[in-house]
Amino acid sequence: MPICKITTNYPLNDDEKNKFADEAAIILSELLEKPLKAIMVMINTNYMRMNQSNDTVCFGEFRYVKSYADEAERSQLLTHLSAHLFALLPQYTKKKQHKNNM
Repeated sequence: MPICKITTNYPLNDDEKNKFADEAAIILSELLEKPLKAIMVMINTNYMRMNQSNDTVCFGEFRYVKSYADEAERSQLLTHLSAHLFALLPQYTKKKQHKNNM
């Protein structure tokens, strides 16, 4: 079962977390070619700081995504997944995405 855990310091309410998780699950299901019912998404809000700033940040973890032929394939897939999923965040935070660190 592929698992995606997204943590942000933006104060999402429960409804926003549910919508965000549902949209993220659909994206993962499509990109990984897995049934939607097999995808788990966790959305957490926590105190987080980066570069000594309280700007909105997001951290994502992907587990049990798939087996990789090599490190290059793994890196390419994770970069692709993170780009799609973190592009969702501005829809809920009304903040512009600045950088996607891998």
